[in-house]
Amino acid sequence: MAAIDRAVLLLTLLWTPARGDTVISCDLKKSCMLPCRFQAGDEKVIHWIQEKPVKAQTHSYYYKKNQLALQSQRFKSRTSLFLDQLSTGNASLQLRGVEAQDEGSYRCYTSTSNGHDQSIVSLHVDAQVREVSVNWTGNRMTCSSDWIYPEPVLTWSTDPSSTIARQYNTTVKITEEHLYNITSSLMLPDSDEGLNYSCNISTRSSWRKITLRQQSLLNMDHAKIPCHASSVSFRDFSLIWSFNHSQIIVNRSRTNVTKVSDQWKQRVKEVSESGDLFLQGLKPDQGGIFTCELRQAGKAHLTETVLRITKDRPTPNIGGIITGVLLVCLPLIFIWGYYKNQICATGQVKNACHRSKKVCMDCLT
Repeated sequence: MAAIDRAVLLLTLLWTPARGDTVISCDLKKSCMLPCRFQAGDEKVIHWIQEKPVKAQTHSYYYKKNQLALQSQRFKSRTSLFLDQLSTGNASLQLRGVEAQDEGSYRCYTSTSNGHDQSIVSLHVDAQVREVSVNWTGNRMTCSSDWIYPEPVLTWSTDPSSTIARQYNTTVKITEEHLYNITSSLMLPDSDEGLNYSCNISTRSSWRKITLRQQSLLNMDHAKIPCHASSVSFRDFSLIWSFNHSQIIVNRSRTNVTKVSDQWKQRVKEVSESGDLFLQGLKPDQGGIFTCELRQAGKAHLTETVLRITKDRPTPNIGGIITGVLLVCLPLIFIWGYYKNQICATGQVKNACHRSKKVCMDCLT
């Protein structure tokens, strides 16, 4: 009889309208809590079911214990309730090791001796854009990033603006884990137009931009590396400059307190209010990837600049060359003049003419 009552109860729940959606965002591989409240009472029954994109039994509780015999294999060992809080009406679900396939809508059914209810929770899963690589070979520049969710958007831009940024081809592939790998190739002109090329990859929760600058520092006394974030208010963000993804150069808090690492104190001249980094006395081995990172409430905006330092070509010293030529030639001219005068003075013109017609003519004239 009890089994029949519970079957009738479940049918009743299916006919009960659900409350409005609650939207939750969770990072890939992290733990996440799906909230659900109910009216406390005896004979508690709780069912969590993933409704979309595919219906799957997520977690059940009745007879005063977890009932996981019908749980979908995908959720095995990854779900739990807050059992010590059921008496207060908390039926929230803890989901561990969040996967891309977990994204979707979930229905929470609850029933007690005091009544029954249900609610919908929409779960958004985010695998943020973390690493972007850019390769430049010949007239082709390639930008790529892997393990992203949801599907990212990739765009190219140039500084100054040009139509070149529209000539690209993008490919997106889905992994077995339902994550996205994206690659885009940009065709470049034969001539160097002095452009800076930027690849932008974004999702609903993350954004990363890498800028490749063909900037060769012939004068290593100083360099300016911009932090492109004109749409961001620096009052709301903390700022971090790093080198080659490992060394922290500058850390500036939201309260505008700037701290320069000991390793870079002799190189950092200034950090402007707009975040631009001014360096001085750079060495050839200090060329590399400079990253400007703006952080706020778990979000990050990054700009990466590849800086190449080359040695200055020595400028020919024209004055020195002329001086050297004169120092070599003048003694030779003096010796020749002295030799010619000696021949003519001794009257040995005839003999000299036999040796050199030029000497003969010089003496006669």
